[in-house]
Amino acid sequence: MYDLSERIGIEVVGLTIDLGIAGYSNAYLEVAKRHYERLSIPYRVIRLRDYGFTVDELVGIRRNVCSACGVIKRYLLNRAAREEGADVLATGHNMDDFLSVLLQAYIRGDLETLAKLSPKLPKADGLVARVKPLVETPERDVLAYALLRELEYVEKECPYAKGATSVEYKMILNSLEDRHPGIKFQMLRAFMSRIQPALKIEKKGFLRRCEECGEPSSRNVCQFCRLRKLVTGEARKHLSSNPVSGM
Repeated sequence: MYDLSERIGIEVVGLTIDLGIAGYSNAYLEVAKRHYERLSIPYRVIRLRDYGFTVDELVGIRRNVCSACGVIKRYLLNRAAREEGADVLATGHNMDDFLSVLLQAYIRGDLETLAKLSPKLPKADGLVARVKPLVETPERDVLAYALLRELEYVEKECPYAKGATSVEYKMILNSLEDRHPGIKFQMLRAFMSRIQPALKIEKKGFLRRCEECGEPSSRNVCQFCRLRKLVTGEARKHLSSNPVSGM
């Protein structure tokens, strides 16, 4: 993005989220800051703790931390991008990230996710337009580029990624790629050119504003606020103050 900014004349602002994961968040934050400062890119660190909770506190309360983390990242990045006045939000998702979501949605028969899965999403009410510039770049190539350019990166994985289905799907995809070189490119292009257009379905419902935070949501209370209330105990307090009779 830095190279493109100089080539086509766009302004880049870096956004990095501090999820509050002990022994991990600080590591990638420091690396991100050094890259921003080396390239003289203005940046902003979004701290989940400022919203009343952390991912560490979510563990033990919610079983699927990875899916919750995805909700958190989408919420915080969209909100910060809009506050910064950004026209487009570019994320670092690579080909393997995209295909693992595709595979998971297919296995679950999640047609709604498959229909919405795209390298670019247009601007909507309260939502900044999103793009995935690395969607045609395999994860191995991203690593190879970092090594060749001697770019600093964090080697350790998120401590909560162990056993995550997304990691298993990536292993399956790499196994297929090893035996059938080019199959990941084939999967991506077949999906984008043939399958995704055929899955265009009418969106159910409409975007409204979350009653808690005012952000776009398909429900009265958005998923982010539901998670926050779950961790802070607001939901449990509400339940305990409204006991169900006859039980």
